Amino acid sequence: MHASHGNVRKKTSMVLTIMEYREFGWTGVQVSRIGMGTYYDPLYIVAAMVLRHESRRIAKITALKKGLELGMNLIDTAEIYHTEDIVAEAIKGHDREDLFIATKLFWNHHKYKEVLRAAENSLRRLNALTLTSTRFTNLTREFLLKKP
Repeated sequence: MHASHGNVRKKTSMVLTIMEYREFGWTGVQVSRIGMGTYYDPLYIVAAMVLRHESRRIAKITALKKGLELGMNLIDTAEIYHTEDIVAEAIKGHDREDLFIATKLFWNHHKYKEVLRAAENSLRRLNALTLTSTRFTNLTREFLLKKP
């Protein structure tokens, strides 16, 4: 979000909300002090991975949309959570320049091409052209990414 540092007032359907924003590092990007994560629980992740079953998908999308409506612009997701497509659905109709989407790649991508492929898959699932923030989950000291 490119708003000025501090509070932004936003009128929603029934209430006036005040969301505080802070600069993300020294980037100039304004991020809401309240964000939403999309890690639900291990059982959800296993069901999404193995059974392709996503319980309460609509409720999760609705919760993210409500947060966005109230001025939140920070959403955290990850490849391993199997929720990037849920985020994509929730942010439809929002200007991506106003959102800060953080995703994480799983630590098992050890080669440069694997990392690029994983990032491209995240972009596809998020229905996005760029990633705002990308990190590795559970990175070990021994991990070293080498470009071929």
